[in-house]
This record gives sequence, C-alpha cells and structure tokens, in this order.
Amino acid sequence: MARHSHHRRSLGFFQRVFAFWGAGVILGTLGLAAFASFAFPDAAKIALAGATVIALAYMLRQALAWTFGPRARRLRSGGLSAGSIARLNRRAEHLIERHAGNLARKRRESALEDRPGVSDAEAWRRVQDRFIERQLLDGVSDDARAAALADSQLIGRWIRTMERAADIAERQRARRSFFGRGFRTAMTGSEYEAFCARILERSGWRVGNLRDTGDQGVDLVARKRNCIVAIQCKRYGGSVGNGAVQEIVAGRAMVEGADHAAVVSNATYTRSARELAEVNHVLLLHHDDLGRLDDLLEVEEALRRAA
Repeated sequence: MARHSHHRRSLGFFQRVFAFWGAGVILGTLGLAAFASFAFPDAAKIALAGATVIALAYMLRQALAWTFGPRARRLRSGGLSAGSIARLNRRAEHLIERHAGNLARKRRESALEDRPGVSDAEAWRRVQDRFIERQLLDGVSDDARAAALADSQLIGRWIRTMERAADIAERQRARRSFFGRGFRTAMTGSEYEAFCARILERSGWRVGNLRDTGDQGVDLVARKRNCIVAIQCKRYGGSVGNGAVQEIVAGRAMVEGADHAAVVSNATYTRSARELAEVNHVLLLHHDDLGRLDDLLEVEEALRRAA
C-alpha cells in the first residue's frame, strides 16, 4: 500500500533569505511607486538596494550568532546544532513512516509475548530503542550518535512519532481486512497453505507448493524479481515454538537461491522461537503481514547490515 507523507518540509536558511528579499523588493517597489510618487524604475532601484542591505544585515547577524551564540557553544560542548537536529528529525520522520507497519507489528508482539519480569511497555520501549540505534542513527558519526542519544528531548520526540506512526499503521491494518478474509480456525494445514499462497499472489509473488515433493520444512516458495523466500505455514491453536524455526532454517538450505526464510501463522510465537529466529534471520509473521512482505524483507535486510 502506498504511503503518503503529511510532513511539511521547512525552508532552508538561504531559501528564507531569498524569499524575504524578493518580497521586500516587490512590496517596496509598489509602495514607493504608489505612495511616495517615485517613478517605477526609480522605486524598483531603491527597493532593490534597501532589501539587499536588510538581507545582508540579517545574514551577518545569523553568521555572528552561529559563531558566538548559544547554539555554537552547544555544538562545541558536544551537543547538536539546530541544523543537525533538523536534519536528523527529517530523516527520522521518513524512516519511521517507512517502517510504520513493522513498528506496529513489533508493538503487538510485545503485548502478546509472555516475558517474566518485563512489562509490555518495557518490551515495546526496548523495540523502540533498537529501532533508534539501528535505523534512525545508522550511518551517523560517533560524536553525533552520542549527542543524539544524550538529548532527551530529541529521543522523546522520536518515541512519540513512533507511537503515532504505529497507531496509524494499526488502523490501516484493520481496514485491510480483505487480506485476512476467508480465514477459518477449522482450516486444515493444506487449506491454510493455500490461503497464505493466495495472499502472496495478490501481492505479486509467484508461489510454489513443496508439500508433495519432500518439503524439508518448507511449505511454500515465494519468488519476486531476484528474491526467493522459503516459507513454513503453521495453523495453530496455541503459540508456535522454536521447532518451526529449526525446521525452516534447515529447509531454507534445501531451496536453491533462497535469500530469506519465514514462518507464517495465525497464532503468536513463544519467546524461545523469537530468540532463535533473530539469531538465524527468520521472519515470524502473522498471515495479515503477508500483504506487505516486501517491506518486511527490506527491514530485515537493513537489520542484517546493521548487525
């Protein structure tokens, strides 16, 4: 599903100066011509000169502020300048919006998984912290990374943005009910595989079934462009354990050219399954996630590079 950005992009410093200068020339010319009875060419020259002087004075003032002002002192003391914060915020907003669906899924999983001694809020906050370090600050210099992590206002803003993005993605997921339409708890294993294959095919994947050919833990093989995904489908009444992860890891090695492996289920996953999946780069999905498998694989690739 295409996403549309609603963030306003702020003007840069020189863009603002040029805009004010141009407005000053136009308004000054009209004012001098209309109210001071100057000839139009003379009014334009005077307005041009006046606007230029004002613009140069403003630029000089800003240069002195950047050199000797509080923002410069903050930068020299190890903090981030306003410009750096603005660039990091624009980058963060783009990445959070891009990965909103995955964040929403991680938040759901944090609430469903049983962690002794760890609340749902703590588990979700750990997900957010990992996302900040591995995504929002990926490729940022060590000094800028340390300054950003020490800036509680900046981190708090990103946390709130992630919360809003996850809320929006969750509502969109609820509206995409046609992806989950047709699921029945009484499905057999083969029916559930066919159900998952239909969702993938609607999203542009070519899907093959391996159940009758010695699947070695692989039920479906999905192909799109140069990407090949080995998939195991589990229709369960309880939580899926790490046995499913072990099977798909072994099965992936048997599928020629398989880049990724995934377990798909209608159920949740145990803690041990999640830990094993993270180590072996296996996606643990609900069948509702299959409609955006491309995005999830892109996130997985980014996490691999960051590891």
